Amino acid sequence: MANTEPNWVAVDWGTTNLRLWLLDAQGQILRQRSSDMGMSRLSSDGYEPVLLDLVQDLLIDDQRLTVVCCGMVGAKTGWVEAPYSKVPCAPAHLSSTVSVKTVDPRLSVCLH
Repeated sequence: MANTEPNWVAVDWGTTNLRLWLLDAQGQILRQRSSDMGMSRLSSDGYEPVLLDLVQDLLIDDQRLTVVCCGMVGAKTGWVEAPYSKVPCAPAHLSSTVSVKTVDPRLSVCLH
């Protein structure tokens, strides 16, 4: 029987919307979720509550859910500014992400 519990979350957080995908350990998409709470509607302290709204049912005490975000969430006016990569470049790795401090200890958020 296949595992249907998400191992990590991929987020594309744009100016007007955000889309997230719940993935298993092999990278297979289990479910998708979305919101109209894009960057243009948030201040820097508004990102975590919006994210929590979408993943609250997945959070388990004493466990951290890995959330990898890309898009405008890493812009200067986003949650946390992520540096640009010079191109051409090798494919990105998680080691090149920017960590985001969260209030909820069950979240492990990074920007790519």
